[in-house]
Amino acid sequence: MLTLSTSTLDTARSRCADRPAWLRAIERAAVLLPASTVEALDAGRLRIVSARSGAAYVASKAGCTCEAALHGRPCWHRAAARLVELEPRVLRCRYCAGAMVEGTTPGGEPCYECSGCGHTAHAGTVERGAEVA
Repeated sequence: MLTLSTSTLDTARSRCADRPAWLRAIERAAVLLPASTVEALDAGRLRIVSARSGAAYVASKAGCTCEAALHGRPCWHRAAARLVELEPRVLRCRYCAGAMVEGTTPGGEPCYECSGCGHTAHAGTVERGAEVA
């Protein structure tokens, strides 16, 4: 489960204060992201599986595969990708400083995967708030 700090949400809200559609996307991301499954892909892309609908989308700060984004509208998936990037409490990869997202190894063991470079670290070797080796 990925929760966002108040400071991250406040930063995002202030950056979008004059864009109501993005503010709505941020608010939806704040509510829906913690209950959703998030998987790191490559180059800052996340695969987000909605806990509500079960639909899966690939999102980054540049775009998303959901219907809203395909029609040029802000979506909560894209807002979520940016929020994960802004979140200081998210584990950071020591190689590229990308966000480390909870995942599972092919063998079914818990791990963290870097959303930037794809580096994987076993969950048992990771401390919260540290850079991941």
